[in-house]
Amino acid sequence: MIRMTLSSDQKEEIIRLFEEGTTNLLDITKAVFGDDSLDGRTKEGRAVRFFLSEQNLDYNTTKSVAEEAASLSADQKEFLLNSERIIGMNPLEIARIVFENESIQSLSSYHRVVIDYLKQQRPDLLDDSEIPADGRWVNPKSLRATLRRVNKWTFEDLGDNPEELSTRNRKNIQQLMKYMSSHKLSETINAYKEISDRELFESEFVRATWDKPDLTIDELNLYMTICANYVRIKHIQTRISSLNRLLIEQQDNSAEGGRDLTISLTERLKSTSDELNQTEKRVEALITRLNGDRAKRKEKHMSDNSSFLSLVEEFQQKESRDRYAHIANLQNKAVEEEAERMERVADIKARVFGISRDELL
Repeated sequence: MIRMTLSSDQKEEIIRLFEEGTTNLLDITKAVFGDDSLDGRTKEGRAVRFFLSEQNLDYNTTKSVAEEAASLSADQKEFLLNSERIIGMNPLEIARIVFENESIQSLSSYHRVVIDYLKQQRPDLLDDSEIPADGRWVNPKSLRATLRRVNKWTFEDLGDNPEELSTRNRKNIQQLMKYMSSHKLSETINAYKEISDRELFESEFVRATWDKPDLTIDELNLYMTICANYVRIKHIQTRISSLNRLLIEQQDNSAEGGRDLTISLTERLKSTSDELNQTEKRVEALITRLNGDRAKRKEKHMSDNSSFLSLVEEFQQKESRDRYAHIANLQNKAVEEEAERMERVADIKARVFGISRDELL
């Protein structure tokens, strides 16, 4: 089998990651190639493994830790079926309540057993796109990997070869790669435990910033805030959808005591709708602020450039005037010299013919 060859930059990146404490083969492979889908069995993973062995570096591999299988009791199932308390919560929060254990982690057997039960019995509480994310999000480490993100999220057809990009787009991709290396961005995205949340945040961040190579740190932080609010809006909309379904079902139910539940659901729906409205207004205000601040900065930059160009033009005009004046002086001098020469020629002719200059005058 032909082994993949690592570039010198990739080897240096592996050494740097290892020295900084990243010793897991899976994490190193994903970081070096900027691709979360890679693992130690891929050609990239095997190449990293071989290089680490060649350098006598003791790497770690991800091993599954045996965990006690979780199961739901009859009371817990009853709680999941009938509790209003869990409306609007995500599966991890529900699992911690059901098992009365705040230390339950994403992807644990307790988390998964709750997801499976809700899928079967109360799908209205569960967003099907909220698949737990496995592993950490890593930023792209190369122009090619960054270019793939732009093509994926913006639907731009920029090709897959950074060398073939226009000068402007290459500059945009280079700057985006710097933006995505931000520690705050990485920590913010990894705080989300669902793949759909991470992808929504990343897609909106890339779409908003990839063609803006002049952003300041403060503006980048504001864009991250906007993206976080987009994720929040998604969750609020999911809760509203769930509440609407429950309200419709309750209105069809003529059982005693249903009126109180209908009132409770209506009030919760109103407060959730208000929350959505406030969040959308906050996003709109942030976008307006960002666009205004950037427009003012670009206008000032253009004004400065315009002033500079005016100085250049004025200087060039002065140069032109001086040059024409110099040419005119040379021409006047040449005329004087020619007149003197002609005068000398006439004097010589007069003397040849025996006529003095005084007689001619």
